Amino acid sequence: MKKKNGITWLFWGIGMILFFQSIINMEVTASITLGTLLFTLVGWQLKQMQRGQRKKWLLPILFSLSLILGACGTGSAVTTETTSSSTHITKSSKTSESSTKDTTEISKEKAKKKELENLTKHAQQEVEKAEKEPTRDQLKVALAAIERIPGGSSTLTERANKVEQTIVTTEKKAEEEKRVAEEKAAEAKRVAEEQRVAEEKAAAEAKRVAEEQAAAEAKRVADEQAAAEAKRIADEQAEQARIAEEQAAAAQAAAQQNQNQQMVYIAPDSGRKYHYDPNCRGLNNANSVVSIPLSEAQGSYGLCGFED
Repeated sequence: MKKKNGITWLFWGIGMILFFQSIINMEVTASITLGTLLFTLVGWQLKQMQRGQRKKWLLPILFSLSLILGACGTGSAVTTETTSSSTHITKSSKTSESSTKDTTEISKEKAKKKELENLTKHAQQEVEKAEKEPTRDQLKVALAAIERIPGGSSTLTERANKVEQTIVTTEKKAEEEKRVAEEKAAEAKRVAEEQRVAEEKAAAEAKRVAEEQAAAEAKRVADEQAAAEAKRIADEQAEQARIAEEQAAAAQAAAQQNQNQQMVYIAPDSGRKYHYDPNCRGLNNANSVVSIPLSEAQGSYGLCGFED
């Protein structure tokens, strides 16, 4: 009997060691909860037994409980260690993945930030060009550069809007200047046309007057020339008439003189005609022919019919 109780106490001691080990390895809350439940169950079982049975089954029950608790503690410890190791590995893996992911995200963020800075810098340069040279083409380039910025840029957009206002003002001013210039050009053209028409009218009038004056002068000259010519002709005719008269008078005088001095031929015995030609046919039958002065013959004789 003593031998049997010694073995029982040996196993019971081993169970208690395992039990305390389980308490050390397990979490405190879980161990206390499990121990309380088990000892409450054992106490309730012992209460249901008689006193003699209680003493008989007390040590085996305690031994069994110690073995169970020890096994649970050991298994729990192993499980806890395995779980802890697995959890550590998982956490380490997650940490590594998280670190890699964070590094990638940081690289992406840096790249996005760098790209944003470059886009913003480029857009700012284009806006500055548009401000220095406010034209529609340059403004389009600047607005396109601003649109490429993720989220845009209110500051650059505001500056671009000011550039557009400047362009609109410049365009309106240019249109107004163009309109005024066109009006001036039209007015100048109208004045020039009126002046041209007036000059043409004046030139036509001057030409007409000049032509009339020229015609009048030509007529006057022609009249003068005609009058001069008529006078010349009249003078010539008068001169010719005078000359002719003088010549006629001279001729007549000469003829008279010649007549007075000219010798004619008569047939005193057979006729009463005088003859200029001594060989006249009227003298063919004359018995004799004599010559006498014409003036003398004209008083008594007549001119021969053959010579008349």
